[in-house]
Amino acid sequence: MKKKREKKFTLNSCVLAIRLFSHLIVFPCQKVKVVYSKVINNRFVATLLFVLWLLFNQGCDSNPVAVAPNTSPMVAEVVNPATQKCVEAGYTQALLYSPNGVATGMLCVNKEKGKKCEQWAYFRGECQLDADGSMTPPPDTPSQKIANPSSEKCIEDGYTLKTPVSSKDIATGVELCVDEGTGKKCEAWAYFRGECHFENTSIIKVPPRQINMPQQDLKQ
Repeated sequence: MKKKREKKFTLNSCVLAIRLFSHLIVFPCQKVKVVYSKVINNRFVATLLFVLWLLFNQGCDSNPVAVAPNTSPMVAEVVNPATQKCVEAGYTQALLYSPNGVATGMLCVNKEKGKKCEQWAYFRGECQLDADGSMTPPPDTPSQKIANPSSEKCIEDGYTLKTPVSSKDIATGVELCVDEGTGKKCEAWAYFRGECHFENTSIIKVPPRQINMPQQDLKQ
């Protein structure tokens, strides 16, 4: 009798557990079914949910848009426009020397015809390198050798204008404004634009890259 009661009790326990488990599953399903039927019957809610579903799928499927990194403003890659025009025309730059051998400016040279122009005179069209007629010669007096506004400002402010050369005595294409009293130097155009000051710096500010060009020194 005890064994039969134990078996019956065990069977009843299993049935009770199964019924409880089924209620736990069926009850939420019934609730979901009721909510679903209410949503379907309410067209506004159904439409709103459908639109949200479409927007969600579209956001997941779309490719990420690459964000362009912040770019700093472009920095001029040439010393000045006169240099750029001379090189783009296929001519060669060379140093302009004073009678005592001091570099005072830059020339634009047509090697094929043996003609030369002060680079800013060529830039302004005052000196031609491809014409067969007479050529305007490079300036001879110190006052005429002030080739551009940056050089003019340097001289007028009481500083010295110098054109450095490389270790092979080749013109670098950079004009420096030099304070002889302190030895401080600024690239002429950086000084002209106010990017380099003699009062608070001893660093030469020059453009980050210069035009690579064949050069030849010419002495007057």
